[in-house]
Amino acid sequence: MVGGILFVAFKKYDFEKNQKAAPAAKPVEAPKAAAVEAPKAEAADFVKVENVFVAEDFASRDEALSFVSNQAVKAGIASDADAVMNAFLAREAEGTTGMMEGFAIPHAKSDAITEAAVIVVKDESGVTGWDTMDGAPVNVAIALLIPGAQAGTTHLKILSKVAEALMDEDFRATVKGVPPTPPRSPRRLTPVWSNPATRE
Repeated sequence: MVGGILFVAFKKYDFEKNQKAAPAAKPVEAPKAAAVEAPKAEAADFVKVENVFVAEDFASRDEALSFVSNQAVKAGIASDADAVMNAFLAREAEGTTGMMEGFAIPHAKSDAITEAAVIVVKDESGVTGWDTMDGAPVNVAIALLIPGAQAGTTHLKILSKVAEALMDEDFRATVKGVPPTPPRSPRRLTPVWSNPATRE
């Protein structure tokens, strides 16, 4: 089910990108309805600045996932890094979480995770060996960490929000364009998570 959400989201994006490239007849304008502004989510509701790492260099997918697992324990999000790592690998064994254009959305569901959270890691050179839909290396991994008891609720809500954000072309460009200023510059990245789908 989770893999289906990601696959449909990115195939929808791919279709829309192809549609933009193709010439189209001018549509007949319909009467404009009153705009309803979507409620804006605070960035803190999605990802915390201390959970963003933008100047990393990983030799492999597993090294990236191990880094995330250890950071989760350091942040008090999880109690056992090995258990979190095993949960990440178990999910990858079901089907890769590598997407398109340098993005991946790994997720771990485990009782060792005590707080639902998102950890973002950015590798400017790209993580190779991570199967992706377009064969490109992964530059940005948006890792979801979900307590076992919330696997069917919080997990899907956060996953849907991430998938929606990645449908936004400006959002993807902004995330990938954050410079890797040593040691890290997470504050430059965190604000873009504030409900990018509502931006004009």
